[in-house]
Amino acid sequence: MTPKLSIVTICYNEVNRIEATLQSVLHQTYTNYEYIVVDGASTDGTVDILHRHKEHFSVFISEPDQGIYNAMNKAISYCKGDYIYFLNGGDVLYEKEILTKIFSYEINGDLIYGNIAIKPLDKEQWILQMPVQLTKTFLLKKTIPHQATFTHRDIFSKVGKYDESFKIVADYKLSLLAIYKYDFCLQYIPETFAVFELSGVSHVNADVRNQEKRKVQEEVFGKLNLNLFIAWITIKNKVLNKAWK
Repeated sequence: MTPKLSIVTICYNEVNRIEATLQSVLHQTYTNYEYIVVDGASTDGTVDILHRHKEHFSVFISEPDQGIYNAMNKAISYCKGDYIYFLNGGDVLYEKEILTKIFSYEINGDLIYGNIAIKPLDKEQWILQMPVQLTKTFLLKKTIPHQATFTHRDIFSKVGKYDESFKIVADYKLSLLAIYKYDFCLQYIPETFAVFELSGVSHVNADVRNQEKRKVQEEVFGKLNLNLFIAWITIKNKVLNKAWK
């Protein structure tokens, strides 16, 4: 039997984008999922749109929250699926067959991840290809987009929920802890999961994101070990660059 997926949409004042998010889920050919929607008490008409579709939601909440990770943690408490997937307001699934395609593969990982389409506001959409193997070097520089990640519910049981002291990178911290402290298994699926618009909080607040990432890395790896690893990577890159000259 194919895994059950808990799809979660967190939103706040997304009146111009929430319909596309909802339709991308509700038109999926894959049907073994539940849909949980948590709205932060929107005031721009988003709630009216959500009410028109609420018969398709397993859980629908519209109330004030303390930020995106507070809302995501709230949603996790209601999830009953094998995997949890966050497709927040403004994000859309790549195509109506994408969940069917993903679950046509033999699923054996705890963190299932794939590619994502990036849609800048003033440029053409392009595909961000994720590596088949996620090395520590890669994860120190970049992260796994949550729009392209299915997280097994056991991870939240053992690692815990999102750290709400972070504004942008709590999902990054959860992934690092799951991989490096709890040894959960990664699995790459060579499909494009979703479309992500470059207008979200992470993109707009790049400086805050980078500061938070460094703090997370020090918490997970230890400050000394992190600095030693970065120094090793720097030396290695210099040697490689010299060899190519």
